[in-house]
Amino acid sequence: MFATSIVLILFTLAFQTFPLALGFEGKTPVKALLYGGIIIFVQVAFLVLGLVLGDRFMHLLEAYRGTVIFVGFFLVGVRMIIDSFKVRRGERTYSLDTNLQLILAAVAQSINTFLAGMILVNFALDRQWLTIVLFLLTLVSTGFGLFLKPTKLPLAAASLLFAIGGLIMIFSSVYLGFIH
Repeated sequence: MFATSIVLILFTLAFQTFPLALGFEGKTPVKALLYGGIIIFVQVAFLVLGLVLGDRFMHLLEAYRGTVIFVGFFLVGVRMIIDSFKVRRGERTYSLDTNLQLILAAVAQSINTFLAGMILVNFALDRQWLTIVLFLLTLVSTGFGLFLKPTKLPLAAASLLFAIGGLIMIFSSVYLGFIH
């Protein structure tokens, strides 16, 4: 159950790049792949940064470990559920006309991954395994988004997956914070 919960969390984090990748409609294939690579790099870099900073500072909250895990994952889940409505309306696809807009959008999408990385240091997990699994899942998610048009059906599917991902995060917050 524990490993399943961690993989579901990584899947949920990786899927956040899907709506961002939908914004590449009309770009050349080479440019779309370059932009997709930047999104994947930022997502993985924010996980690694979260793990490094979590190693550095989370020991200060050791007495509140369960509460920190619960509150952190719970808030990420709630944010994802709220974002699911924005995704449905197409507000989570961005205008990516410049490299700066792309980088800022990728950073905005990766904040949840950064927070999750800080929280995941509370478990005895192989950091390399976490990074590789997130990379592969983000590669798949971004790849699907790159080749779909931001029409009603992909946006509805992304919205549904965001809502399901938010629920997964909330259930994981309870399980990992209080039961495990």
